[in-house]
Amino acid sequence: ASGWVAAELRAGREVGSDKWHRNATTFYLSVADGARRGVREFVDLEGLVVDRILQSWQAGRLVTALDQAQALLALQAYGARPDVCAELAGALESTQTDAGCWDRSVYYHGGPKEVFGWASEALTTAYAAAGLHHEERR
Repeated sequence: ASGWVAAELRAGREVGSDKWHRNATTFYLSVADGARRGVREFVDLEGLVVDRILQSWQAGRLVTALDQAQALLALQAYGARPDVCAELAGALESTQTDAGCWDRSVYYHGGPKEVFGWASEALTTAYAAAGLHHEERR
C-alpha cells in the first residue's frame, strides 16, 4: 500500500488518486503522518511533499482553512520550513470565525461523480486547532 501511495505522489496524481478524498493536502498530511510514524517510503518523500506544499502556498492554492491546516500539520510532521509554518498559522488565525470555529471545507466526496461532499466546521476546526497548537509549542 505504501508503495502505491508513493508512486501516485511521484506521478503527480495526489488529486484524484482516491475517489473519496480528493484534496491534495489530505494526501500530503497522510504521507507526512506516515513518515512521522516510521513508514520508510514516506520518510523518503519529505522533499517532494514539502515542495508541493510550498508550490501550492506560493501559487495561492491553499485558500481554505482545511487546506492551510493540513499543509501546516504536514510540514510540522516533517519538521520542515518553520517560516512557511508561521505564515500558514497566521493565515489560519486570521480566518477563525467570531464563534471560535473555522468554516467547513469538503473533506469527503460522495463517489466518483461527486454527487455530494461532506464537510464540517468541527473537522476543519480540529485540524486548525491541532496545527496552531503544534506551532505554538515550537
